[in-house]
Amino acid sequence: MVLKVARQAADYFLRRKLIGGQKIEKELEDGGLIVSGTIAHPNQILPIVRYWLPSIHVISPEGMQAELEGQLRAYLGQM
Repeated sequence: MVLKVARQAADYFLRRKLIGGQKIEKELEDGGLIVSGTIAHPNQILPIVRYWLPSIHVISPEGMQAELEGQLRAYLGQM
């Protein structure tokens, strides 16, 4: 799994491992990060991504960002 972390949340990912097998792949010019990790099931990462919205974007696995956005739309549609 690969995440793009915005500058606003980057310090938290630099200070401690928030996901299993977390590795900082790249520090971006804007202060953000590309972070990789290992997950066995989407429920291991989606709660963390939801917590840090809008500062995190799922790059891979492909389709997980769309799945997350669909869940959020469905939730907001129920209100």
